[in-house]
Parts: sequence; C-alpha cells; structure tokens
Amino acid sequence: MLTLQRTNSSDPDFISLVKQLDEDLLRRDGKDHAFFKQFNKTDNLNQGGGCAL
Repeated sequence: MLTLQRTNSSDPDFISLVKQLDEDLLRRDGKDHAFFKQFNKTDNLNQGGGCAL
C-alpha cells in the first residue's frame, strides 16, 4: 500500500530521510560534495510531500 503524507521541514521522518539522502549524495558527489551541499537546504520548507510503500 502506498501512503502519501503532506509535511514540512520540521517533521522528524522528513529530517531522517534528508539525512539518508545527504549520506548517499556524499558518496556520489565525492570531492564535489561541498560545492553541491550549498544548494541542499530544507530548513525553510513550508510544505512538502513524501510517500511510503
């Protein structure tokens, strides 16, 4: 079953998923990670979505 949830950047589950994504991007970006990290900000998101299977 697919579940959709509307959330914002203060949701603990959203924060956990973002941390997992950051770890994955660190591996993928390699030495360029510091450059790309400046664009990956979520602290001011008012609304977002997520899904779980």
